[in-house]
Amino acid sequence: MVRRTRSSLRSPRARAVGQAIRQAREDAGIGVRELARRLSVGHAWVGRVERAEVLLTPDLVAAIAGALELAPADRESLVDQTRNLAAGSPWTPSSDLPGQLATLISYEQEAMRIADVATVIPGLLQTRAYAPSR
Repeated sequence: MVRRTRSSLRSPRARAVGQAIRQAREDAGIGVRELARRLSVGHAWVGRVERAEVLLTPDLVAAIAGALELAPADRESLVDQTRNLAAGSPWTPSSDLPGQLATLISYEQEAMRIADVATVIPGLLQTRAYAPSR
Protein backbone atom coordinates (compact mmCIF):
# COMPACT_ATOMS: atom_id res chain seq x y z
CA MET A 1 0.00 0.00 0.00
CA VAL A 2 1.33 3.43 -0.94
CA ARG A 3 1.33 5.87 1.93
CA ARG A 4 -0.04 9.34 1.35
CA THR A 5 2.09 12.14 2.78
CA ARG A 6 1.78 15.87 3.24
CA SER A 7 3.54 16.26 -0.12
CA SER A 8 0.23 15.30 -1.73
CA LEU A 9 -1.41 18.38 -0.17
CA ARG A 10 -2.28 20.98 -2.79
CA SER A 11 -0.75 18.85 -5.53
CA PRO A 12 -2.50 19.25 -8.89
CA ARG A 13 -4.27 15.94 -8.36
CA ALA A 14 -5.37 16.81 -4.83
CA ARG A 15 -6.59 20.21 -6.00
CA ALA A 16 -8.54 18.53 -8.81
CA VAL A 17 -10.25 16.28 -6.23
CA GLY A 18 -10.99 19.32 -4.04
CA GLN A 19 -12.43 21.12 -7.06
CA ALA A 20 -14.57 18.07 -7.88
CA ILE A 21 -15.88 18.01 -4.30
CA ARG A 22 -16.75 21.71 -4.49
CA GLN A 23 -18.46 21.22 -7.85
CA ALA A 24 -20.46 18.28 -6.50
CA ARG A 25 -21.49 20.34 -3.47
CA GLU A 26 -22.58 23.26 -5.65
CA ASP A 27 -24.39 20.94 -8.08
CA ALA A 28 -26.28 19.46 -5.13
CA GLY A 29 -27.28 22.97 -4.03
CA ILE A 30 -25.62 22.52 -0.65
CA GLY A 31 -23.78 25.39 1.00
CA VAL A 32 -20.50 25.09 2.87
CA ARG A 33 -22.17 25.51 6.25
CA GLU A 34 -24.81 22.87 5.47
CA LEU A 35 -22.17 20.35 4.40
CA ALA A 36 -20.20 21.14 7.55
CA ARG A 37 -23.32 20.53 9.64
CA ARG A 38 -23.94 17.19 7.91
CA LEU A 39 -20.34 16.13 8.60
CA SER A 40 -20.28 17.58 12.14
CA VAL A 41 -17.26 19.74 11.36
CA GLY A 42 -16.56 23.46 11.13
CA HIS A 43 -17.37 25.27 7.90
CA ALA A 44 -13.75 26.44 7.56
CA TRP A 45 -12.66 22.81 7.39
CA VAL A 46 -14.91 22.25 4.36
CA GLY A 47 -13.14 25.14 2.62
CA ARG A 48 -9.77 23.60 3.42
CA VAL A 49 -10.93 20.28 1.95
CA GLU A 50 -12.04 22.00 -1.24
CA ARG A 51 -8.66 23.76 -1.49
CA ALA A 52 -6.85 20.45 -0.83
CA GLU A 53 -5.31 21.78 2.37
CA VAL A 54 -6.51 18.68 4.22
CA LEU A 55 -5.00 15.27 3.61
CA LEU A 56 -7.64 13.61 1.42
CA THR A 57 -8.22 9.91 1.98
CA PRO A 58 -10.68 7.57 0.26
CA ASP A 59 -12.64 7.18 3.51
CA LEU A 60 -12.87 10.94 4.00
CA VAL A 61 -14.00 11.54 0.42
CA ALA A 62 -16.53 8.69 0.68
CA ALA A 63 -17.98 10.33 3.81
CA ILE A 64 -18.21 13.68 2.04
CA ALA A 65 -19.82 12.05 -1.01
CA GLY A 66 -22.32 10.35 1.31
CA ALA A 67 -23.16 13.66 2.99
CA LEU A 68 -23.69 15.16 -0.47
CA GLU A 69 -25.93 12.19 -1.34
CA LEU A 70 -24.06 11.59 -4.59
CA ALA A 71 -25.09 8.86 -6.97
CA PRO A 72 -23.04 5.66 -6.52
CA ALA A 73 -21.14 6.18 -9.80
CA ASP A 74 -20.21 9.77 -8.89
CA ARG A 75 -19.21 8.70 -5.41
CA GLU A 76 -16.95 5.94 -6.74
CA SER A 77 -15.39 8.33 -9.26
CA LEU A 78 -14.41 10.74 -6.48
CA VAL A 79 -13.06 7.94 -4.29
CA ASP A 80 -11.04 6.55 -7.23
CA GLN A 81 -9.52 9.99 -7.88
CA THR A 82 -8.53 10.09 -4.22
CA ARG A 83 -6.92 6.65 -4.40
CA ASN A 84 -4.82 7.95 -7.30
CA LEU A 85 -3.35 10.61 -5.00
CA ALA A 86 -1.35 7.84 -3.34
CA ALA A 87 0.10 6.63 -6.62
CA GLY A 88 2.96 9.09 -6.36
CA SER A 89 3.35 9.25 -10.12
CA PRO A 90 3.74 12.64 -11.75
CA TRP A 91 0.58 14.39 -12.80
CA THR A 92 -0.12 14.28 -16.49
CA PRO A 93 -3.10 15.64 -18.41
CA SER A 94 -5.93 13.17 -18.89
CA SER A 95 -9.55 13.11 -19.95
CA ASP A 96 -10.27 15.22 -16.84
CA LEU A 97 -8.41 18.13 -18.42
CA PRO A 98 -10.91 20.94 -17.75
CA GLY A 99 -10.79 20.51 -13.96
CA GLN A 100 -7.05 19.94 -13.94
CA LEU A 101 -6.47 22.87 -16.27
CA ALA A 102 -8.43 25.08 -13.91
CA THR A 103 -6.18 23.87 -11.09
CA LEU A 104 -3.04 24.76 -13.00
CA ILE A 105 -4.43 28.16 -13.88
CA SER A 106 -5.18 28.79 -10.21
CA TYR A 107 -1.52 27.98 -9.41
CA GLU A 108 -0.47 30.80 -11.71
CA GLN A 109 -2.99 33.18 -10.16
CA GLU A 110 -1.72 32.39 -6.64
CA ALA A 111 1.96 32.64 -7.56
CA MET A 112 4.01 35.23 -5.71
CA ARG A 113 6.65 35.21 -8.40
CA ILE A 114 7.23 33.54 -11.74
CA ALA A 115 10.85 33.03 -12.78
CA ASP A 116 12.00 32.06 -16.24
CA VAL A 117 15.39 30.37 -16.14
CA ALA A 118 15.12 28.79 -19.59
CA THR A 119 17.16 31.64 -21.08
CA VAL A 120 20.08 30.83 -18.76
CA ILE A 121 19.88 27.04 -18.74
CA PRO A 122 17.78 25.15 -21.28
CA GLY A 123 14.71 23.66 -19.58
CA LEU A 124 15.63 20.04 -20.14
CA LEU A 125 18.98 20.51 -18.41
CA GLN A 126 17.65 22.27 -15.30
CA THR A 127 18.01 20.65 -11.92
CA ARG A 128 16.95 21.84 -8.48
CA ALA A 129 20.44 23.24 -7.99
CA TYR A 130 20.06 25.50 -11.03
CA ALA A 131 16.48 26.62 -10.44
CA PRO A 132 16.06 29.96 -8.63
CA SER A 133 15.17 29.69 -4.96
CA ARG A 134 12.28 31.54 -3.36
